[in-house]
Amino acid sequence: MRRLALIHTALFVAELIKTKMLDTLPALDAFHMVDEGVLKELMDKREITPRIVRRLLSMATFAQETGAEFILFTCSSTSPAVDLIRPMIGVPLLKIDDPMAEKAASIGRKIGVICTAETTAGPTTNLIAQHAKRQAKEVTIEVCVEREAFENLKAGRKDLHDALVLDAAVRMAEEVDVIVLAQVSMSHLQERLEAILNIPVISSLGPCLQALSSLL
Repeated sequence: MRRLALIHTALFVAELIKTKMLDTLPALDAFHMVDEGVLKELMDKREITPRIVRRLLSMATFAQETGAEFILFTCSSTSPAVDLIRPMIGVPLLKIDDPMAEKAASIGRKIGVICTAETTAGPTTNLIAQHAKRQAKEVTIEVCVEREAFENLKAGRKDLHDALVLDAAVRMAEEVDVIVLAQVSMSHLQERLEAILNIPVISSLGPCLQALSSLL
């Protein structure tokens, strides 16, 4: 199997994905790189800064030099920066939420996006819109940012994080025909929400792992 590098901006996301990948792709040749300072700067500045681009480029360059044949970025908020550095890296750069956005655009016309970090809202919305355009579909996208959920997750209060996201999804389900859980940190709620709601719920991790399985 070909070699994959994963670039993360949160340690708990790296641990979550590593565990899931061991379950679903146990033979995968992969290594993980984490720079939590990228996410901190994103949250502080609320934009992709030149320093963020340089840091991601540096990690991607090192990953390529270490033998990675594909590089997966697991932070949805860094999506615009990935597009900027792509021409400077000689291996394919993948976004964890790309398969999710493609699936959401293919099955929904009124799409609800739930984020817990404000920096994710724009990149995810734009990615879904891009896929809808490629599919020649007109979609409307409604975004809900649950900032308090993210603060609770950072503080280790996972139950409160989950409760806030669940409440947001129940409210949003009345207005849309598909819900997107924009960050991988919410992926564990997908099955629970689909059991409660009468509409599809999509998270990034499942579609991404399926795409990786086919690609690698």
